[in-house]
Amino acid sequence: AHRQALDRDVVDDLVEGEERSVAAAGVRGGELLYRITRVADVRARGAAIAGMAFVGRDRGQALLEERWGRARRSTLDGGEGQAVLVSGEPGIGKPRIVQRMIEHAGVEPGARILVGQCSPYHAQRSLFPVAQFLERDLIGLDPGGDEGERSRQLEQFLVAAGLEPAQSMPLFGALLAVPCAYPPLQLAPDRQQQLLLEQIASLLVDRAETSPTLVVVEDLHWADAATLDLLTLLIDQLPTARILLLATFRPEFEPPWPVRSSMIRLTMSRLDGAAAAEIVARVAAPEVVPPRVVQRIVERADGVPLFIGGLTRAVLESGSLERAGEDDAAPIAIPQTLQESLAARLDRLGPAKRVAQIGREFPYALLVTVADTGEAELDRVLDDLVHGEFILRKGIGRRARFLFKHALIQDAAYGSLVKARRREYHGRIAAAMEQHFADLREQQPELLARHF
Repeated sequence: AHRQALDRDVVDDLVEGEERSVAAAGVRGGELLYRITRVADVRARGAAIAGMAFVGRDRGQALLEERWGRARRSTLDGGEGQAVLVSGEPGIGKPRIVQRMIEHAGVEPGARILVGQCSPYHAQRSLFPVAQFLERDLIGLDPGGDEGERSRQLEQFLVAAGLEPAQSMPLFGALLAVPCAYPPLQLAPDRQQQLLLEQIASLLVDRAETSPTLVVVEDLHWADAATLDLLTLLIDQLPTARILLLATFRPEFEPPWPVRSSMIRLTMSRLDGAAAAEIVARVAAPEVVPPRVVQRIVERADGVPLFIGGLTRAVLESGSLERAGEDDAAPIAIPQTLQESLAARLDRLGPAKRVAQIGREFPYALLVTVADTGEAELDRVLDDLVHGEFILRKGIGRRARFLFKHALIQDAAYGSLVKARRREYHGRIAAAMEQHFADLREQQPELLARHF
């Protein structure tokens, strides 16, 4: 089984599952599969992430700690609630910087930490990440308790918080799947939703008066509308609340909140070569990776921590390190599990996956020549890819050039087509270069040769 992308110990901390061997054509003894039966609690996930390398993020971490310092003080002491919106592409290290902030806030006496994570599998479930931190972190419902006990726990909490049980129990009971002895509220669904959001926001703000609170909501690009509405209510009350809201998302998500003094956006960029090399060294320890191999890993991974770690483990576990020591041209393969983690992003490329056949960088004029779609449709696809940060654009119109943001994305896209289709596209590209791009053919003959 291929386990190069993440150490098995880390995977075991993130999920629970079972191994099984299944028959597979051409594979002696069958293929070993790992069936996930349950995703780990977000706190267990955090514990696993805590063991991963934290490199090159000192400035971002300092910013978070400074904002927490403001938020944890009372208004009378000059404090003000804060929101930090962390944006970054997959694999860039958002969970790791969040975990460092959780660890930092956790040493504050009396601090409360609420953690919720949005999920593509629960994007249609109202307030899914909010229910997570309410049940586990704020109310403290016993996950193993019987229905009667959980109902008593919830009602006691709501009464202590100053909420009327007849008005709050039906709403919180439905959200947290807790039985409720009170009759349903005779209100329209939209009004019930609004009332629930207001009660949750009030709970968070009121509790923060005595305990500075870190509220973490990860992966907002999968958030449901009600979760975003709740965050809007919370953000409006931040100036007088002892709360730091820390939210993460991918670049394609656009936060719906206007800029304000209590809010800042932190964009996580790719690591530079020195930081990437440090990750290689930490992952490989106690083994020492030769500098020329480190350089090849750094170049291929393009500063994305997930890719750096995955490629380093691939080299260590596949024997590539020994071969590379003798031959500088020895290939470093993309780990299969890392390829699979890219599959979801590549699916979004649709017909544009074919551009990967041209190479890491490609001119618009060449793409128009070999594309089997009209310019309007091609422009739309390219705009989507640029907006999603799969590719970068330089120039305007027919003089524009494009570059895959990560070499590994281009490699995986290239490998996603069967050989027959690849051969067809290579032939079309070579013919177009010979007939219409004499300057490109003369300046970069190796590019033309690649397609024969």
